[in-house]
Amino acid sequence: MVFNSSSPVPSESLVLNTTKTLLSARLTNFSDSVNVLNFTYEKISDTSYEVIFTFKISNISMSKNPDLRNNTYTQVENIINNALNTLLNDAGAKPFKPQSYFFMSSGNQVNGDMDYYFQDGDTKTPAAFLNELKPVSVSAVLQTRMVFNSSSPVPSESLVLSAIQILLSARLTNLSVSVKVLNFTYEKISDTSYAVNFTFSISNISMSKNNDLRNDTYTQVENIINNALNTLLNDAGAKPFKPQSSFFTSSGNQVNGDMKYYFQDGDTKTPAAFLNELKPVSGSAVVQTRMVFNSSSLVPSESLVLNTTQTLLNDRLTKLIDSVKVLNFTYEKISDTSYAVIFTFKISNISMSKKNDLRNDTYTQVENIINNAINTILNDAGAKPFKPQSSFFTSSGNQVNGDMKYYFQDGDTKTPAAFLNDLKPVLGNVLIRIRLVFKNLTRVPSQADVLNAANALLDSKIRRARALGTQKLSDPVSIDNITYESES
Repeated sequence: MVFNSSSPVPSESLVLNTTKTLLSARLTNFSDSVNVLNFTYEKISDTSYEVIFTFKISNISMSKNPDLRNNTYTQVENIINNALNTLLNDAGAKPFKPQSYFFMSSGNQVNGDMDYYFQDGDTKTPAAFLNELKPVSVSAVLQTRMVFNSSSPVPSESLVLSAIQILLSARLTNLSVSVKVLNFTYEKISDTSYAVNFTFSISNISMSKNNDLRNDTYTQVENIINNALNTLLNDAGAKPFKPQSSFFTSSGNQVNGDMKYYFQDGDTKTPAAFLNELKPVSGSAVVQTRMVFNSSSLVPSESLVLNTTQTLLNDRLTKLIDSVKVLNFTYEKISDTSYAVIFTFKISNISMSKKNDLRNDTYTQVENIINNAINTILNDAGAKPFKPQSSFFTSSGNQVNGDMKYYFQDGDTKTPAAFLNDLKPVLGNVLIRIRLVFKNLTRVPSQADVLNAANALLDSKIRRARALGTQKLSDPVSIDNITYESES
């Protein structure tokens, strides 16, 4: 049975499965003497194919003389043609007939060939068979899960989703119009493993009406989605990656499917363009931090602040990570009760995305590094860390530039405590030695007279430099010692 059409031929599996389905449903309608020994499919061209049946008929009456068997040949032809119509045609439809046939016999066996040719527009066809082959238009919704295992820490959700969005924006027009990306999400599985989940839809898929005959459609859907993922995430011309597992079902006119991919270090078939977008480059950062101190007290002097800062740096600089350097620090008096300390830091060997638009995670990393450095230098060990009230970062090439601002005032609980503590004054004692020399005296008083007079006067009153009158000598002023020395 040769079928010529203007449409692409159905697949071998679809034709054979359709035939098998009809056989299972209709074989009981055959007479007991007729058996189907075999049926095969052959693709002739893109628009032509054939189905070959082998039948056996038993218990046929025929003449002993081979030359007198034409009636038997006609009987055999009718039996087989009826069997084919019973099997492949609609009930009650006009029967199709062979265009040619040929019979011969050898001994008590008849051998024959019957040829049928069908094309678009024919009115007598194996209608039930062809109707089963006619596809219906359906849609598909596919979930794809791509799991990445690596020895390195996983990229952040924002980096992965941003990288996908960039690739989608650049490549979505390369997909066929029937394929849509409905959604994509990120899932962190562990510190070294994460998954990217895509949801695709496909419209206008040709599929058999029979659920049992949809394996070709499932294969077609898998190929469409796999091609879409490679188009979006792989390098042009690279070997395509494929799913490790897939599962499809259908309900009504919709196909639902799951496809799973697993990638690890060393794989040769990967979503290379996607992974390349995630690869960081090594860069540096220069960050200005401005720490403003407001107080009800008078500000400390520039020299005190800078010396205090230098002392803390000398003691604590070795505690900073090797990639962090303090380039400079300065003092700025804002008012009598407000001043600022400005640090300039440099960080080397920072991992960052190749694209400036995907560096938010790097900015957060830089902010944390600098904040940790400031706390290490200026805060007490074990104290709650202070944090910036505002920060702003930009990047140019492979360098990040940033500004971080801190504001402190009396009563704050999170402060640069070690720095502020070193600026606080301490209470101490001042020892003043006063030497009174009396010259050109007509008479030098004795030591006893001098000491008695000094003790008597100092014990009762003292005149202070800023006082207008006299007052009793008391703390914090005390007399440590009084001595007499004769120079003659």
